Order: sequence, then structure tokens, then C-alpha cells
Amino acid sequence: MTVENSMYKALIVDDEELTRDGIKASINWESFQIGTILEAQDGKEGLELAEKYRPEVVITDVRMPQMNGTEMIEKIREFLPETGVIFMSGYSDKEYLMAAIRYKAVRYVEKPLDLLELEDAIREALLQYHQYNESSRNVGHGNMKTQDRMISLLSRHDFHGEESLEAECAKLGYKFGTATCFDVMLLKFTNGNTVDDFPDIEGLTAQVDEYISNYGLKELHTNKYDQYLIIFMYGSRMNDELMLHIAKKVHQIFSDAGEHFLSLGSIRYGVEKAYDSYTSAVILMQGSFFYRRGSMIVPTADEEITKVSDTARYASDFGELLSQRNFDGTTAFLDSILENFRSAARMLLPNQVKDDYYKLFIALENAARSAHISTHESETILDYLDHAHTLYQLHETLCEKTKEYFDALSDQQTENSTVFVIQDYIARNYMDPMLSVKTISDYVNRSAPYVCTMFKKETDQTLNQYITEYRIEKAKRLLENQGTKISEISSDVGYTDGNYFGKSFKKYVGLTPSEYREKMLP
Repeated sequence: MTVENSMYKALIVDDEELTRDGIKASINWESFQIGTILEAQDGKEGLELAEKYRPEVVITDVRMPQMNGTEMIEKIREFLPETGVIFMSGYSDKEYLMAAIRYKAVRYVEKPLDLLELEDAIREALLQYHQYNESSRNVGHGNMKTQDRMISLLSRHDFHGEESLEAECAKLGYKFGTATCFDVMLLKFTNGNTVDDFPDIEGLTAQVDEYISNYGLKELHTNKYDQYLIIFMYGSRMNDELMLHIAKKVHQIFSDAGEHFLSLGSIRYGVEKAYDSYTSAVILMQGSFFYRRGSMIVPTADEEITKVSDTARYASDFGELLSQRNFDGTTAFLDSILENFRSAARMLLPNQVKDDYYKLFIALENAARSAHISTHESETILDYLDHAHTLYQLHETLCEKTKEYFDALSDQQTENSTVFVIQDYIARNYMDPMLSVKTISDYVNRSAPYVCTMFKKETDQTLNQYITEYRIEKAKRLLENQGTKISEISSDVGYTDGNYFGKSFKKYVGLTPSEYREKMLP
């Protein structure tokens, strides 16, 4: 624990010391006017430090011994409702997401941590801290717009006023009974647009107000973090069918303003439950990555959660299909992984999916290099990931680049169909120990000298070099399976002599097969 005199204090709670050290060393705390850094290894210790030092920012892991992060924050919120909270998680389940919003976390960040994302979250945490204190001073004093003050009350889970929430709302001129219905719509503007980019935003919300008045409903709205528009709807009668109809109309009204996602929360009864509708809308919006651009995301009946398939093999299977030059098989494979990611969206996080797609792009890049295809791309793989705001955008880019790969292969085939036939024959027969220049020459009905000369000229490799490297690449993939014996791998890639296989592998890779498995694939 490090404690110094400063304007602000931050508490880092994580059971991994390396994670805590990494956060301490990586952030420019002085730029946030934070000079007191507190550390705890579990929720119990974190709660004790929070009670003693009252930090303005808490950065906490979710899963920890003694007391987990959500339990700790629930208790901290009782005496520090203004503190900005940032949840960290490397787990694929989304229980923590519900908790992160329910305990009014500023942000959840995924492990491994992205420095810029964490800095942005700290900035938001301090902003929330100031906004909370400002709104607490201003509620009932006329320094904020009444509508903004109302939404501040309705979206505050940790309300602890001297009077009831219903009474506080009444002071602002809004009388809600226990039977009043609430539902929340959340709009997220994309493509770099913010709410302020639309000068007629009040005119658009006026259209919403006029439309829902036909159903006896009223609305309150405000923007948040510039990118979001929050609309609280309330009235004496609501049902799921009506709210879905209204959401479609609102989506249409704002369609001319700019591309956006719209999420619709669940209907709740009573002002004390209004926050739950807001929470449900936020949770749906957190999953917008798994929807097409401009989608409307609405509550659905509980459905069976699809088990996440083993995505670790996606890249190797994709690379295998590319090396076989199997266009139809590759296309079907890409369709299947898109469906797998989409159906398991409730169990996945965007950064997990982006990491898997990064590996798929690498496999495509390696296949292009092996086929001597020059991409001459000005964009990098990281550019593809940064520019993709949805799963579908990311997938469409991969499909586009894959098609370019096969188009280039087609051009190569036209230039020299014999080389293509030879490479295809090797791809289908590399596991045969009898594969040789002679068997290949016989297959293409050409003399051995001609085949060797032609292949060297077109690929800048001898035929034997190509066969060996092809087998070694296959062996590298097989070595990823720790349960497969090296002697079996040797046989599977066409070697009858395990010692010769080991020497060939080390010549091309620089490591023996066992060293490669141990050092390169921990």
C-alpha cells in the first residue's frame, strides 16, 4: 500500500499482485491529480481501506477470495455513494456486468487491460464523482434543469435521501404513484457522432413526446457521455406489445438524425423500480457489438444460453482450409463461426471475440505469405479491429480479405496451372512418406527435370524445400495438441524416421519439436 497526501485517492483491489503493480506503474496518476494509491488483495481488505481512507476512485477485480468485487462495492456504496467504480474482469460469463451497472460502476474493462481504456475509465470515474456531488448539491435548488434533476434521481440506484424517492420527485413537480409504469429507451449514436452533433435533438424528442402522448404516456430525456440519449417514459398503463411498437417509432424518428443503436428496457412499476428499467436497457446496449449496425435491441424471453464452443482451433482450422485452397469449405467455415459467435453472445465479451478474429486475420496473412501473394495493404490488422464497431463489420472485413486471397490464387492459377496442380497434390498427399519429385512428376505427366526447373522459377523454392516446409508447418499445428506424441506427429506428416523429422524441424524452425512445444506454445 502506498499512501501520500494528495487531492484524490484511488483504491486498486485485485488478488493478483502483478496486476496491481502493472496498474500502478502504467498510469500517469499525477495527470488525474491522484497521488494516493491504495492496494488490497481481496474484497475484505478493500472494504477496510475504503472505510479508512474514503477513495474517490475504486478499481476492482470481480472474482476474488474472501469477498468478491461486487459484494465489496455493494457495502462501499452504503457510505461512499459518490465514489467512481471501475470493474475489471477476464471471465466470459456476464454476471458481473449486471452487478457493474446495478452498483453504478462507471465502466467495466476487460483483462488483459488496455491502458488507454483504463485511463479513459478513470477519467469518467472522476467525472462521475464531481457530477454526483454537484447533483447532490443542486437537487431541489434550481441550479440544474428540472428534467435533468429528475433523471438524476430516477437513474440513481443508491438513493439515500432524508425523504422517500417519491417525495423527492414530488418536490420537483412530478407525482408518481406505486402503480406508475416506467420504461427506458437508450440510444447510442455511432460512427463518431455525438448527441450534440444533431442541432434539432429537442425537435426530435418533441416528436417522441407528441407520439407517446397518444397512448397516455410522458417522457423525460437527457444525454450522457455525449454519445447516449436516455429517454424515461412513464404513465399509468404499459404493456410489452405497446412499448415495442413505440420503440420502433422512436427508432424511425431518429433514423434521419444519424446511425444509432436503440435498446429498450423492461417495464417496471413504481418510482422505486424505475432504475431497474434503466439497468435493463444499459445491459442490452452493452451487447450491441453482437448486432448489426443500426439495430434495435429489445428484451426477449429467457432462452437457453448457448455453450461457447472451443474457439482456440478456429485459426488453425481456417489456416488449413486456406492452405488447401478450398473456397467453398472456407466460406462455409466462416459462416459457421459467425453463427457460433452470435448465438453465444450472452457468454462472450467483445474483446474476446476481437482476439479470436485477430488470430484469424493472422492465419490469412500467413496463408497469403506462403502462397507468395502480396497484399500491399496500407491498413493493419489492428486497424481492422479498431474500425469495427460490431461483430458483423469485423466479419465482413475478414470475408472480404479472404475473397481477395482466393481471387489472387485464381490469378496465380491462370498464370501457371501446373504449379497450382502440384501444390494441390502436395496438400492432399503430404502425409504419404512415398511423396517425391518422381510421384509428383508422374502425376502432372511431366519430366522430373522440367517440374523441378519450372517450380523453382515460379515459386523461388525447390520442390523438395516446398514439401519439407509444408510438412513442418503441418507439424507445428499438430504440436499445439499437448496430448499427441511427437513420434505420432512425425508419422502423420510423412516421416518414417523420427530422428530425421527432428533434424528437419530444427533446421527450418530453429528448435526441436519438443523445444517448440515447450517454449512457443506454453
